[in-house]
Amino acid sequence: MTIGPSCDSREIIEQFVQEGITLFRINAAHGTHEQMLSSIKIIHEIFRKMNHTRYSIIIDTEGCFPRTGHLTTPEIEFATGDEVTLCVDHELHGTKQKLGCNIPNLTRCVRVGDKIYLNEGKIIGQVIAIGEDQVDIKMLTSGTLGDNKKMFIPYARVKQNAVINQNDKALLRKLLALETPDGAFHFLSFNCQNCEDIF
Repeated sequence: MTIGPSCDSREIIEQFVQEGITLFRINAAHGTHEQMLSSIKIIHEIFRKMNHTRYSIIIDTEGCFPRTGHLTTPEIEFATGDEVTLCVDHELHGTKQKLGCNIPNLTRCVRVGDKIYLNEGKIIGQVIAIGEDQVDIKMLTSGTLGDNKKMFIPYARVKQNAVINQNDKALLRKLLALETPDGAFHFLSFNCQNCEDIF
């Protein structure tokens, strides 16, 4: 059961527990750290009162997703057939002609013909040329791109600057400081591609 800002009150969580739920997911992409920690404490208190130790809490952190960078305008409209250069520079403020991204090995993990999904998959582009530190793509679909949006490259071994972002690190430190009863486990879920990305 996912716990978030709309269902994190003690009454609602107690109702979930009474229905037999023993696995709770905290989505760290929504709400403040204080809200998340409050929900976790409530869950512990409810199960402690029931003298029940067989339960788990999953902290689903955002991790460091591949993203396009910031834009010079709030949004950019792309039409099918538009061509844009994707640069290995996340600090670049993008335009309709050139976008930045946070993938340092972009030019080494794609091939001509590969598809790149921008704006969480809402816009599809195809690689048409690869340079030293940039990739040219042609839009296969139209759509609107916003600021700092997630992107996906299927089957590519994407290297990123950090698997755990700074917000996740701060949350992890607070979680480790919590006093938790025996039987309660925290599992941290990151956006990673293999075990080496975590360690």
